[in-house]
Amino acid sequence: MKNINDWQRTEVRNINDWKNYSIETLIDYVKEYAQRPESIKKIMKAYKRAEEAHAGVQRASGQPYITHPVAVANFLAIMRVDIDSICAGLLHDVIEDT
Repeated sequence: MKNINDWQRTEVRNINDWKNYSIETLIDYVKEYAQRPESIKKIMKAYKRAEEAHAGVQRASGQPYITHPVAVANFLAIMRVDIDSICAGLLHDVIEDT
């Protein structure tokens, strides 16, 4: 990516489509640029920890809380940040729910 704003111009990625983001879309985005299999394993480990921490917690909209950190991680993957940053996106609210 030459410019940090390039990710916004990509036609297949609509930042406003965050409600459709999932762990599957996150993995698909990461596979576009991260070639090491351990990257996916690391993300899945962070996701499972976040999912456990937010189990039973709902957003004001009624959606499971995990949808928020998953959307954050998807945004980060769209911007092609490093794997540790994506994991941080998944885990950023864990401390509040544990």
